[in-house]
Amino acid sequence: MMVKPFKALFPSNLHYRSATNLNEGGMSFESRMCESSIILLKNRRKEVKMERAARVHFQGDRAVCTDIIGEKIIIENIAIEKIDFMKHELLLRSKD
Repeated sequence: MMVKPFKALFPSNLHYRSATNLNEGGMSFESRMCESSIILLKNRRKEVKMERAARVHFQGDRAVCTDIIGEKIIIENIAIEKIDFMKHELLLRSKD
């Protein structure tokens, strides 16, 4: 099996400036290579707790979420519901 270099996988006109600047041929490309949205699911409602988390550290039933500039939030009494790497989403379920 031949593996293509990373640059060969994407058109040469890709720009990594904005998360929504490209929609060619029905395919969207998002530039958030290492950041994800932290979403809390509570009472069947979704609430975005952090837009661009770069790191999430779990300590028991709490998550310490840090963005790329070091700002932190702590979400207590949660469990991981789903991690979607393609959508850059971490869905947490409240235990309350």
